[in-house]
Amino acid sequence: MVLLLGGRVRTLGWGLGAVLLLMAACGRGTPLPDPLVTQPAVIVATSTMTPSMPLEIASPAESQLVVWVPDFFEAKPDANAGNVLQAVYRQFEQTNPGVHVDVHIKAESGEASMFSYLRSAQRVAPTILPDLVLLDTQYLWQIAELDLVHPITFTELGQNANFYPFARNAVTFKQQPYGIPYTADLIHAVYDAQVFTTTPATWATVLAMKQPYLFPAGIHDSLYDESLLLQYVGAGGQLLESGEINNLDAAKALLAFLAQGKAGGVIPDKALNLSSLNAIWMAFAAKPMGIANVSASLYLSQPKLPDGLNFDVVPTLTGQDSTIARTWAFAILTTDPERRQLAFRLANGFLDPSIQGRWTQLANHLPTSAAAWATWTNTGPYQEFLGHQLEIATAIPAGRPFADFAKRLQAAQQNILHGQLSPEDAFVQLQAKP
Repeated sequence: MVLLLGGRVRTLGWGLGAVLLLMAACGRGTPLPDPLVTQPAVIVATSTMTPSMPLEIASPAESQLVVWVPDFFEAKPDANAGNVLQAVYRQFEQTNPGVHVDVHIKAESGEASMFSYLRSAQRVAPTILPDLVLLDTQYLWQIAELDLVHPITFTELGQNANFYPFARNAVTFKQQPYGIPYTADLIHAVYDAQVFTTTPATWATVLAMKQPYLFPAGIHDSLYDESLLLQYVGAGGQLLESGEINNLDAAKALLAFLAQGKAGGVIPDKALNLSSLNAIWMAFAAKPMGIANVSASLYLSQPKLPDGLNFDVVPTLTGQDSTIARTWAFAILTTDPERRQLAFRLANGFLDPSIQGRWTQLANHLPTSAAAWATWTNTGPYQEFLGHQLEIATAIPAGRPFADFAKRLQAAQQNILHGQLSPEDAFVQLQAKP
């Protein structure tokens, strides 16, 4: 049976007693109600369960494999994508008798996020950490620095380890893989086809047309501004784990474009108050004008798109076909050899191309392997476009030096768009290491 502990965290207090209660709810023993979760009800799903059947609680004698996942990976029995995940859990438990999968849903951001839980558990009660987590790779290197996760070998995944290059790079830290890439998202542009009769692929075209260009120019809560990093790559820069600026001309060109766009009204003031691709889409869809950056998962999830839109690559300095991929990966935290093998087996079940392909398509996410992508049905121009983008996508490097570079680049953008620094002065600021 699979236990799903749902709900969203509503309290930000982190006193020792609260943390210990919290960790007890997430540990490997018999599950207890989570005092910080609004819906502590236990949902049990089996292949024979009916609504009239009483809920079963796992026997304490069973071996539990504790898994933490974000809400988009919840195995809801009433959703098509959730049913795919339910089938994997059932199959795993059938082939590993006596092993019970205990799944907990965690927030991706905020004080009560999965990363915060992991960091607090490591300090207060490390023995009750989960065995397996699915998390954004921006946190993968951070839990590696905390010694919560250790390098893995893809050979343990067999034929399921044939990932796209960006996916392998996304889980690599100090030249070693620390996670198993599972799902991804990437950025492209949408534009008003009635105004742009051809793709506005270059900055020069965008500036000349004087149409608004919306991208998340507000202050970001996350470590990285993917749209900004994409523009740097599109200008000829490389994203390096060392955090070095490998192409000074690319950085100068990007900062100059930001200044020109703001001065010419191409980058509107409202973009400075929008800090996510979701916010950008809501603003653009309400009144489609000009160009906007959008995530593939958001575009895929729209039941109906506004009339007169087209999609293509994000405008860059030379029109170079570029995109940035955001990746979520499984990380194995347990150091127990037997439990570690069980975690690999469960991850391998999700990585089966037919499973990964079906779940990603139903959930409006993107897979991390070409084999899974090949299972998508109803192919068309947009899927052909996405297939090419997956092949060329750039991963966000791991590590503190790159995070520091990304932070300085965001600061330079903010200072230019708010009129606080010239491109020349912002460039000097960008080169100043902490």
